[in-house]
Amino acid sequence: PKGRFGDVNMDGIDHYNRVINAILERGIEPFVTLTHYDIPHELEFRYGSCLNSQFREDYEHYAEICFRYFGNRVKFWATFNEPKLTAVVPRLSETAHVAIPT
Repeated sequence: PKGRFGDVNMDGIDHYNRVINAILERGIEPFVTLTHYDIPHELEFRYGSCLNSQFREDYEHYAEICFRYFGNRVKFWATFNEPKLTAVVPRLSETAHVAIPT
């Protein structure tokens, strides 16, 4: 959660290793999305948005960790889930179908 400034969360790594292994044991090819609509609160608080150049450095660090720990079993990666919505959701009204924090 601290980006480049914190340690790797090995509990999280262990969790996703179990998830990936269970998927593979069932004969399913994993497709991993690195970011699904939101960014960690710590990084949102620190940088304000993913457009900040410092955020990009943390994201690269995060992606490299994922590739290091999971890349031997995951061939397919997506950087952002539905990037158009990632850009538009913060501007939607409160009546949108997506929950928007206030």
